[in-house]
Amino acid sequence: MQLNRLWSGLILASMLVIDVHAAGPLSARRPERIRNRKYGFSVVFPKAWYVWEGAGLPTFFNYSAEDAPPQGLLPPHGASIAVIMCRHLPKERDTDDVSACADREVRARSGVTVGKREISGPVSGAPALWVDFEERALAREGDAVRLVVIFWQLGGRAFGARLEYIKGDPDGPRYERTMIDVVESFRPL
Repeated sequence: MQLNRLWSGLILASMLVIDVHAAGPLSARRPERIRNRKYGFSVVFPKAWYVWEGAGLPTFFNYSAEDAPPQGLLPPHGASIAVIMCRHLPKERDTDDVSACADREVRARSGVTVGKREISGPVSGAPALWVDFEERALAREGDAVRLVVIFWQLGGRAFGARLEYIKGDPDGPRYERTMIDVVESFRPL
């Protein structure tokens, strides 16, 4: 479990060192949508957020690489939204798939205070699952990270969007709205 946290921290830290700010909010070439040809979808590029696409799926940050603290910690009022994919789906293709993915996400992050609810998904007729929980892994001493993950299915794959921010951040509802905007903008190519 500790090794997973260490790897998560190292991966996040390496993501922040790579040129996150290249497609930042002031970029003249900033696209309105991020297209992912590998997995066949596009999502909106949130205004005033930065993107890193080096892991095959986009991750958005509301802070630049220059403002990122060391070791993958979130800065004050920092948030990230990662588009994720559940790679280990059961053979059945129904809403239990996204529930199984959500359960794995919570277990992998050692989540506590778990809340779940079904919501309408970004793809017509497909339900989505909202999961929120807390973890202490990448927070400063005494802080907890709030995670909100929305999972949905498209074409036999379970996709998700994972939001992370420091619990108690007064901008939390705005970050959650931004994540919902990203999820609602999800379109197959």
